[in-house]
Amino acid sequence: MKLPILLSLLLLSTPPAFANEFLYMICKTDSNVKVSDLSSGEITAEEDMEEQFLFKVDLTNKKLRNHISPEWVDVRVEGDRIIQDERYTRGNQSLHSQGSLPLILPGAISIHNQWRNPTKLRVAKTEGSCRGIVSSRWDEEVGRFGTK
Repeated sequence: MKLPILLSLLLLSTPPAFANEFLYMICKTDSNVKVSDLSSGEITAEEDMEEQFLFKVDLTNKKLRNHISPEWVDVRVEGDRIIQDERYTRGNQSLHSQGSLPLILPGAISIHNQWRNPTKLRVAKTEGSCRGIVSSRWDEEVGRFGTK
């Protein structure tokens, strides 16, 4: 008799965001972007900005995407964090993107990106906070501001 009660409690205590194995969030962030000339090391441009990102995380397949790009990227879960660590090179340009998002919402987000070409290095550091949203909000916002 105790086993069915325990199973019921576990099922009822599962956060709704995990019920369909997708996690949807909106993150408000502050970013600092610096562009440096690689030959001189001089900073040629710097900008501080506030940004808002939407993320959809596929917890089953360990992938995520944001509202800007329809491409899914691989992630891993470490404790209560979703970790993205992506590197690629296309021609003479390279990208290294490291991100840490909350598995349990609300929570902090941290992203560090570096883009490099033969003459310039662009570094973006982003910090902020995320909160959960429902899937219909994701669909609505991506329809207005992003790429499906």
